[in-house]
Amino acid sequence: MGAQIEAGDADALDEEERAPDRFRRTVIACSFIATAGTTIGTALSPYLLVEAPLLLLALSAEARHVVLVAASSPLLPVFVIAFARRIFSLSAAFGLGIHFGDRVVSWTQDRYPRLGRFVQWAQRLLAKVGPLMFILFPNHSLAALAGVARFRRAPFFIALVIGQCIWVPATYYFGAYFADWSTLLIDWLRAHLWESTLTCIAAVLLQQLIARRGKNTPDVVSGV
Repeated sequence: MGAQIEAGDADALDEEERAPDRFRRTVIACSFIATAGTTIGTALSPYLLVEAPLLLLALSAEARHVVLVAASSPLLPVFVIAFARRIFSLSAAFGLGIHFGDRVVSWTQDRYPRLGRFVQWAQRLLAKVGPLMFILFPNHSLAALAGVARFRRAPFFIALVIGQCIWVPATYYFGAYFADWSTLLIDWLRAHLWESTLTCIAAVLLQQLIARRGKNTPDVVSGV
């Protein structure tokens, strides 16, 4: 009986030790998927905006894409896809903040002093306002800082869901208001589909190359 109890305790300890590792792998995998989707969606955005606007949102539900897609797609599918996509990427940012903790803030302050001051201001505001911030400003930087601050997950996700339920329709209706202008852009892209898409792909590749050559690998990334 004693041996069985000891064996059970050992299994429980092993499970506890494996849990952080599983969390790390899950967070990094989700962040990679979200980042890759945004990069691919941006690179192919002219083609997708014309031929498959909802697929564009599934890959990259950035504000500019929601605004442009509003000119050609109804609210319901836009809301469902953009809401799910943004909840996924914001949750991944929150998980990264939990996993890397203060290393994210330290690296930002060391490398980008001006941005570091903004991070300090945002941290103080988060400490005062709490999850309400994600209803007013549901963005990835604040989600990561919430993870660093170890916000409780239930209030964070409740505020995140409420924030996206407001943000997605508001952004959609903003785009719908300017739909005539967006339609002109979409028509121009349709007339120059392959040229605009290849230009966008080249611009994204160049931006990625410059970003990778111009940065040293931070401790946060090297520890992944």
